[in-house]
Amino acid sequence: MGYEYDRALLPLYLPNFHRPQGHTGQHARHTDKITDDPFQVMSSWNDSTNFCKWKGVACSSRLSRVTMLTLPFQKLGGSLSPAIANLTFLRVIDFRDIPPVLGNLSSLLNLSIAQNNLGGIIPRDLGRLSNLQFLQVGNNNLSDNRFFGKVPYDFGRIESLQRLNVGRNLLGGLEANGVEFISSLTNCSKFEFLGIDSNRFSGELPNTVANLSINMNKLLFDGNSLSGKIPSGITNLINLNTLNVSWNEFDSPIISDIGKLFNLRQLYMNGNRFSGNIPISIGNLTKQFELRLDRNKLENSIPSSLGNFFTLLTLTLNLAKNDLTGTLPVEFGNFLNLKEVDLSDNQLLGNIPDSLGRCSSLEHIYMQGNSLNRSIPSTLSALKGIQDFDLSQNNLTGNIPYFLQDFVFLRYLNLSFNHFEGEVPKSGIFAYKSAFSLDGNGKLCGGSIELELPSCSIGSDSMGQGKSNLKVVIGTFIGISRGNLFAFVYKGFLEENQKLIAVKRFGLAKFLRKHAQVQSSSIGIRGSIGYVAPA
Repeated sequence: MGYEYDRALLPLYLPNFHRPQGHTGQHARHTDKITDDPFQVMSSWNDSTNFCKWKGVACSSRLSRVTMLTLPFQKLGGSLSPAIANLTFLRVIDFRDIPPVLGNLSSLLNLSIAQNNLGGIIPRDLGRLSNLQFLQVGNNNLSDNRFFGKVPYDFGRIESLQRLNVGRNLLGGLEANGVEFISSLTNCSKFEFLGIDSNRFSGELPNTVANLSINMNKLLFDGNSLSGKIPSGITNLINLNTLNVSWNEFDSPIISDIGKLFNLRQLYMNGNRFSGNIPISIGNLTKQFELRLDRNKLENSIPSSLGNFFTLLTLTLNLAKNDLTGTLPVEFGNFLNLKEVDLSDNQLLGNIPDSLGRCSSLEHIYMQGNSLNRSIPSTLSALKGIQDFDLSQNNLTGNIPYFLQDFVFLRYLNLSFNHFEGEVPKSGIFAYKSAFSLDGNGKLCGGSIELELPSCSIGSDSMGQGKSNLKVVIGTFIGISRGNLFAFVYKGFLEENQKLIAVKRFGLAKFLRKHAQVQSSSIGIRGSIGYVAPA
């Protein structure tokens, strides 16, 4: 009997079912409820196949009752017939306009209406689904049908509710206090996930967010127009592992004791107007692996306490586009597992710390748009996995390190608008003009022909990667007679590559006075000594 009962119900809301004789005109009208099926996913829904084998249908093994309808990601359009409420054994619906009569399905545990072209308002009647645990209506088509209006307070009546995801719709809109429904969710003692991201919610978060279940592990508020401050009581939710409030209009200081959320692994606060200091307590987040505070109005120095937890940081540190000042903490050397660091467009001063070379997992470094000075530390030669390296628009000096040409994974290098000087390497990334930029460094020479830089002069500071790099050792003789004196060969080393060279007829008296601080009178050589290239 169960077989015939559920078999008769399915055609009431599905358009592609071939109706057997005896179905009424009323049944036929219901078949027009779903109007779009671009992938023809219901082609199997015909009278020649047992309906329990139709795509997206699952039945109980004993009575052949429909217990599950799952057709997500199919871009279905139209609406569902109220007759679906007669499928009383239904436990899971996943279609991803919600008929209010769904509220009659008291046994329903999981309702997912995400990622299709369905729309309308979210009916209050869903608050009668007393056993519901998961509700997802997210990520619907924003260019066509979509959910709008308010999120019903009635969800707070579902004490068993664990997850509510209404992200990526048009909810909120012009509704005042559109996020006040959060207060009703404090009745849900097992609640652990709330996603309202990418909607039109505005106003301030209610202080009652602090009273949500202690089981809360994810709060997704990003992509709205929320403003004001984050309620300080949110730190009561000590089991949170993800807090995302990015791309809103929050304009207060960051909660000073945010470090109480010691289970946080992902903290996204970027794209707001948070002001003041980066809280010292943030260093208590020892499980942290992704931190984004970029595009705010944070100021003053980067706290050294960040070094407390970056031994575990594995993904991203992004503090870009703030008003941060001061020097880079030496504790940056603790970022042993860090993949990406972005400190661009701040007002940071001083040198790049040598300790950064210990961060062997780094792949992306963005420090452009600051006032960093001195040279690029040689310790960075250990960062063999670097892919993107941007130090442009700073006050860096010295030579361009030759070790950069040995970074085989380096695909983007920007050292433009600094004060670099000397010879430009030719190998590695420097062999591909489109992959690097050195504009705005007026004292560079050499490099590939495409750069059209002047040649580096012999004996100038532009050769050999630095000043006084030519070490000359006097006194290797081919002959010792006065008649043989012209045959002296003077050995020396170019410091950068430690290659042995021979120096002969090289204007040595004048050259050594400038570069080796050796008095020519102690050598007793007159005339010029030529240069012999190394073999």
